[in-house]
Amino acid sequence: MRRYYLLMDTPLSSSDPWRPLLREHGGKTYRPWDPQRSQQEAQSPASQLPEGDGVFFLLDTVPQLDVHRFYAPYEQETRGAPPCDPAMMVCLLLYASSVGVFASRTSALACERHRAFLAIVGQARPDFRTISDFRTWHVEAFTDVLVQGGRLAGEAGLVQWGNVSTDGTTIQGHASRHKAMSDG
Repeated sequence: MRRYYLLMDTPLSSSDPWRPLLREHGGKTYRPWDPQRSQQEAQSPASQLPEGDGVFFLLDTVPQLDVHRFYAPYEQETRGAPPCDPAMMVCLLLYASSVGVFASRTSALACERHRAFLAIVGQARPDFRTISDFRTWHVEAFTDVLVQGGRLAGEAGLVQWGNVSTDGTTIQGHASRHKAMSDG
């Protein structure tokens, strides 16, 4: 059951889990995200994944990345509910793009059903609008993170860097346009 709140002059009760929380310097706190703790639980989705899954590489790598640019827009904002932790959103979007999931709605659905996505988000499951808005707001910051992630993957031996060059030569294909089609 979803909760919807109207803007009111009276504050929400202190027992409400989505009430805005402020840090000492006035910035927002984020929804709690601790992937290491959730991996140690007996029935966690991470415990049911194969040991060499790419999600474990990302969960270990994202804390090493420089993601301060993702936190900056939230530092002075005091309105609304606590947002998802930007490090979690970066990890989620990196994993989604690495497995070929590019749509925000598909990513949000995967956060509810697939073990690898559940291992990343835990209980803080973002909806499709949160994923879409985060991706849109932080396009420039993702270029830096992708470069950093590629370097770390190269150092870990997961990818090999090299040059691929073409000279513009066109090669005749052997397939027939009419024979490749099937009429049913």
